[in-house]
Amino acid sequence: MGESVAFRKGFTLLIDRTAKVHIGNRVFFNNYCSVVAMDDIYIGDDCIFGENVKIYDHNHRFNVKNKAVATQGFKTVPIIIKDNC
Repeated sequence: MGESVAFRKGFTLLIDRTAKVHIGNRVFFNNYCSVVAMDDIYIGDDCIFGENVKIYDHNHRFNVKNKAVATQGFKTVPIIIKDNC
């Protein structure tokens, strides 16, 4: 976590045991933003996020027909948000 990181009400940060999250300097999260990592999320310096922004590096797998989505696991892909976004 960098310096001067600020967030408003309802901010959520969830990091799985083996995941990594980097939040740079001077990053701002508005109301009800979420960052949820199962793999790797990188947020550079001087980024600002509007209300209700959700950052997830994963999604449910759903490619097997006749099998419940909840039992198919997750697909993960690292997220990189560069400086000044």
